[in-house]
Amino acid sequence: MIDLRSHILHGVSCGPSSFEESLAMARTAVANGVKTIVATPVWKSDSSEPPLAFDECFRRIGALETALSGALTIKLGFAIQFHEDLANLIGRFGTTLSLGGNKHLLISLPSLKIPHSAETTWANLKRIGFSVLLAHPECNPAIRRDVSRLSRWVDSGVSLQLDAASVTGMYGRDIKRFSVECLRRFSNSCVLASNTRPGGTTNSPLVRARSEVEVNLSPQQAGKSIYLLPSEILGNDSKWRPSYGDSNPLLNGSLNPLTGFNTSHRNQ
Repeated sequence: MIDLRSHILHGVSCGPSSFEESLAMARTAVANGVKTIVATPVWKSDSSEPPLAFDECFRRIGALETALSGALTIKLGFAIQFHEDLANLIGRFGTTLSLGGNKHLLISLPSLKIPHSAETTWANLKRIGFSVLLAHPECNPAIRRDVSRLSRWVDSGVSLQLDAASVTGMYGRDIKRFSVECLRRFSNSCVLASNTRPGGTTNSPLVRARSEVEVNLSPQQAGKSIYLLPSEILGNDSKWRPSYGDSNPLLNGSLNPLTGFNTSHRNQ
């Protein structure tokens, strides 16, 4: 699995308090089948500087990878809180702020509302060559009430990052229902991520979310949301080769063997 959102770096907001705790979180990710994880410290909306110096972020990532002897690839990104001047911030720091140094920016909206300038901001970021990965939109009640607006964003190129805990029902039935509907309706634009924080259990919510998607939607959609689409977002040059036994979609013609996309439906 590829996990695009985690609070795995120590010494920053929402992260662990020590390297040892950070390493324990990384080992838990490996034990649960994660091969690549993105460390995403929170970049607050009122800040023009990183929450931790870039060089120090990379140093801590290198220390974790060394301690794990290559069992986990760790990339840097940021969970960037929305503000109207995002294009200038990105223009200043460039791909250092994007996930894995590629072109997708993980952006979170205010928890209870949709900024009136959202569409303008998305367009400005697209104009300078970046794509938006919207962090846990299912948790925003204003978005849940205005699916048509979310649909227009997806049509314009915005992708959606759903929290694994949302899909498993940990945030309530309404959020779970909305998350599953997003995966169904925007199947080519939704990824699952753990949004893991210190103090979690040894059973990754990403593993449980994968099982939920397999049962409620399809194994194809589960593979797409935890591997194929995250791989494309990170710019990995990899081929998706899922294995589903006798129901392998590569054999029944429902899956494109070149892209891994389900050919029976598209985003609606």
